[in-house]
Amino acid sequence: SQSPNTASSVMEFRLTLQLCRLQVSASTLQRLISCQSRLTPDMALRLSRVVGRSAESWLALQDHHDLWLKRQQLDLSGLHRLEWLPA
Repeated sequence: SQSPNTASSVMEFRLTLQLCRLQVSASTLQRLISCQSRLTPDMALRLSRVVGRSAESWLALQDHHDLWLKRQQLDLSGLHRLEWLPA
């Protein structure tokens, strides 16, 4: 079993390695991981290059997450489907 200091050092090394690969600051990556900021097209392109998947798929994941959050918050009960009248 690793000591806490060794485990912490390994995690810190892995984070540093990811930061170098993505060429972003630690605060940028931390905000993204903690959902304090959205995934931008810039970050989607970086993730696509470093991790794989298309940039579009990374942005789609962000959009799905945003939509899920809004569904939890937004009350649409007062809205009704528009009925189109024949011309």
